[in-house]
Amino acid sequence: MVVSISGKEFSKNNTNYVYDLYLVEKLVKHLMHGGKNYKVQKYVHRAFKNLKLILRVHPVIVYFYILFFFLVTVEFQKVRKAGQVYKIPQSIMDEDIFLLRTVKLFSNVLKAKWDWESDLQSKLFSELFFSLFFLKRTKLYNNGLKKYYNETEEGIKHIGTRFRW
Repeated sequence: MVVSISGKEFSKNNTNYVYDLYLVEKLVKHLMHGGKNYKVQKYVHRAFKNLKLILRVHPVIVYFYILFFFLVTVEFQKVRKAGQVYKIPQSIMDEDIFLLRTVKLFSNVLKAKWDWESDLQSKLFSELFFSLFFLKRTKLYNNGLKKYYNETEEGIKHIGTRFRW
């Protein structure tokens, strides 16, 4: 049995790289709040340590995973400082919706199957770089976050295919 970071068990026949979406949400929340909570810091440190210990995960993916969250922190802090100009989340509920949308946007990257014998490896890297590129686009913020909340998964996928390298 392979145990995920949150303690859920996955079948040993499951060859997909299953990343814990709950962990993703926790990390984003932690980074958005500046990482001041000691308990959360401890949790995040332990989670990354466990993530590196899972041999099915390639070290390069772990590196880009951390880099992605660093960029998320920088960009979200800019949005928060901008205040009403970019219509930042006004309540905890709105913020949770925003986090869930962010997780959904990158779900294809985080759940990708790593197959050395196919071209999927290069596809995974292109998805990662696309994600970082798209995150940096200020047009998303200029149009207002409410529009981003209301994007369907199909709409997000369509945007992805339009800007993919």
